[in-house]
Amino acid sequence: MTILLAFTALLSVAGTAAVLSDVKSVAAVLATDKISRDTLSLTGTVLRTNNSLNREFSLEDDSGAIPLRNLVNYREPIAARGDRIAITGRFAREMGELFADALTCRILGHGPEPEPTPVRVSDIFRGRVDNRLVRIAGTVRDAFPDEIDPDYAYAILSDGGESVCLTFCAADGETKALFEPMNLSALVGATLSTDGIVSFAPVGSRALRGRHVVVSTMPNVLVPAPLDPFDAPDLEAIDRGTPPEALSRLDRHRVTGTVRAMWNATHLLVQTKRGTLVNVECPTAPLPACGTCVDVVGLPATDLYRRNLVRARWRPATSGTDPVTEEPTNVSARAILTSRDGKPKVQIGYHGRRVRMKGVVTTAAASYPGLRLLLDSDGLPATLDATATPTALADLRPGCRLEVTGVCIVETENWQTQTPFPHITGLTIALTGIRDVTVLARPPWWTPARFALFAGLLLLLLGGLTVWNQILRHLIDRRSRELLREQISRTEAELRLNERTRLAGELHDSVAQNLTGISLQIDAAERFAETDLVRMKKHLTFASRSLHSCRDELRNCLWDLRSLSLDSPDLATALQKAIQPHVGDAELRIRFPVPRAQLSDQTAHAIFRIVRELAVNAHRHGHASLIKIAGSLDTEQLLFSVEDNGCGFDPPSAPGITQGHFGLLGIRERVRTLNGRLTFESHPGRGTYARVSLPRKAPKEDKLDL
Repeated sequence: MTILLAFTALLSVAGTAAVLSDVKSVAAVLATDKISRDTLSLTGTVLRTNNSLNREFSLEDDSGAIPLRNLVNYREPIAARGDRIAITGRFAREMGELFADALTCRILGHGPEPEPTPVRVSDIFRGRVDNRLVRIAGTVRDAFPDEIDPDYAYAILSDGGESVCLTFCAADGETKALFEPMNLSALVGATLSTDGIVSFAPVGSRALRGRHVVVSTMPNVLVPAPLDPFDAPDLEAIDRGTPPEALSRLDRHRVTGTVRAMWNATHLLVQTKRGTLVNVECPTAPLPACGTCVDVVGLPATDLYRRNLVRARWRPATSGTDPVTEEPTNVSARAILTSRDGKPKVQIGYHGRRVRMKGVVTTAAASYPGLRLLLDSDGLPATLDATATPTALADLRPGCRLEVTGVCIVETENWQTQTPFPHITGLTIALTGIRDVTVLARPPWWTPARFALFAGLLLLLLGGLTVWNQILRHLIDRRSRELLREQISRTEAELRLNERTRLAGELHDSVAQNLTGISLQIDAAERFAETDLVRMKKHLTFASRSLHSCRDELRNCLWDLRSLSLDSPDLATALQKAIQPHVGDAELRIRFPVPRAQLSDQTAHAIFRIVRELAVNAHRHGHASLIKIAGSLDTEQLLFSVEDNGCGFDPPSAPGITQGHFGLLGIRERVRTLNGRLTFESHPGRGTYARVSLPRKAPKEDKLDL
């Protein structure tokens, strides 16, 4: 149990953030490059103050020195050099880098500026003086501004052995004067002594430069640079046995010769009096014209085929070699880049020779647009470079077949420590004049790109026609629907007219005839008014009942004229609408799964009148509270029935026309007209069940089948 508690306490302590009070502990955390929750509480001496660009300063105590970022007030130095301060801070990561940040600062006292430690370049790269203030002396091999960040400039300082990069910041007032190009150039070749902080922290845009010296004071010039920057040893005088690593550490050297070619907008091929070819990297523009005699000075380098100069500058030579005249050699890219048996093998001997080559332009090169084209020569690529004559490639496009004349350049990398055998990066034909390009054939007008454009336009046209056709079809469909609706409206109007004509006929046959009978009964009653009162009353009673029947028939006809029930596609719904208003609060249950479209108007109307009359009789005379209506249609006949829970009646003795009741007579006549059959099942007190069967094939006067 004790061991378990001790282990738990140990884990608790390990997970708690600590307060780091010495520089060595902070440096250990920075070396791990892992974010920490530990806080800082340091006391030490300021070695270097911060500036408004990098916001950094260096702090030293008895355990070592570290760089810190100033978050107290980064626009002002946190303290003067030599001040003893106490800071608190934290660790933070920004842009992938781990920093120690000072959040508060308290000045404990002022002291003299710390004395730098004299060191050699080799001491810097052994890590013995990291973040320390050092003094270093040597000769400046090169000095140049930062290509991507104008707030920084650099110098390469050599003490005869290794070289180190000096970093100057524009925000440091003392070194700002060095940012003038002439002042940087004046440093090249001078022997300097300078103080600075050895740092491998990111300064400027390049974070992985390794150890370098951040200089914040103006260097002390011990030996000025030569008055003539071209006063340098001859490159050709270097021993041919000098190894590449020793060659790369040499100071600036010079060659004099004639410019044979130029490429990549920054490279020259210079041929010396001895016939030696030298590749020159000259980053400053403009470049000399081909055939010009020049003096070139730069840092020695090698691609293991020849000695070259990098970071070079040139001037016209007072005396040089005579212009080189050479007949071009007919060759292809395959002959230069392969052996006789077709295996990859670069014929390096063609480098610097004037050649003539045929091929087809494939595309523009990605680098240096407008100055370079890719040429397919015998199945292998070669680059045409027009640095010397920028207009030579202006009118050329992919597909042109050319014959070109120029200087063959086998582009190679210079030796570096990590690449003991530099790579050959490509084959270039450097053009020297506008006449070096002859167009043998231009591409046909009907190119794949134009074909694709034409095909695209054709597809676009077809798409437009398709859309137009769809629009026209939509308009035609809409107009057709409008015409169909008009035709349907006319047909419906005709059907309604026919229906009204039929109803008018029914009114004539039923109501008019009944009225005639009523008139006769009244006349008969009038004859018996004085002689036989009993018979007169009998005739008047019959006339009264007939008049009530006429009223009901007329009401039904008027309802049929106003009702839209027959227009319903569902017969059950139509019956519900037609009957419910006539049965009051009686419950209607209708099951009539017969499509309205399968019945003619005459048949449907007859069914409506029959069912309605039966339902009304059940409600009016039978006092039914529930009326059930059912129907079905099979291959032979249409069956429907009306059942109620009313008081019932005796069908044989039911009152008829002589008693002034015309309902059952009208039902039987309608069923007989349709060649159907009507049966009743009813007993007093037990409701009524009326069943009607109609043949599926209607009589001749009903033209529409059921």
